[in-house]
Amino acid sequence: MEVPACLGTEAHFRSSSGEAVMLTIPACQKWLRVALRLLAPAAAILCATPYCVAQGVDCPKTITVTEQIASLPGGWNSGQEALPHRFASITFFDGPPSESVSLPSDQQTTSGESRTDTWHFTGSRGVWVQCGYSFTNIVLTKKLPEAIRGCTVTYNLRISIAGMPEIKTVTCGTSAR
Repeated sequence: MEVPACLGTEAHFRSSSGEAVMLTIPACQKWLRVALRLLAPAAAILCATPYCVAQGVDCPKTITVTEQIASLPGGWNSGQEALPHRFASITFFDGPPSESVSLPSDQQTTSGESRTDTWHFTGSRGVWVQCGYSFTNIVLTKKLPEAIRGCTVTYNLRISIAGMPEIKTVTCGTSAR
């Protein structure tokens, strides 16, 4: 069914079967209230963080790593465990991570079994993100788009990955609400 135009004293539209339908203003207003009630949860989810124009950082959930021992001690053999390298930590940097200027969160809130950390970016050197993984020292890094002004990370406090709370969501955006 198409959205009725609620102008004047009545609204005209066609149903999904092609039938012409007319609503009076009270009926049209009721239709709009029902539509808003159905859409409100989606809007709340999309804007649940301080940054409404949201973009995910998209750290890969797992990575595959090949490691080698530099010097095998005498009498020992080396091998590799078949453990997944899961996304376990996230760090934001003012400038390239190689310069080691990590940014602490500006705000931290805990509610039940979740914790949310929020960062507001004001530096002009560019913000970089570093994704860390369990059972390896390998990290992935990339520069965030210049327009990004903040990020929110939500953690599940009941689940631990490599000693850190599980990261449920990472959302970044261009403007605070």
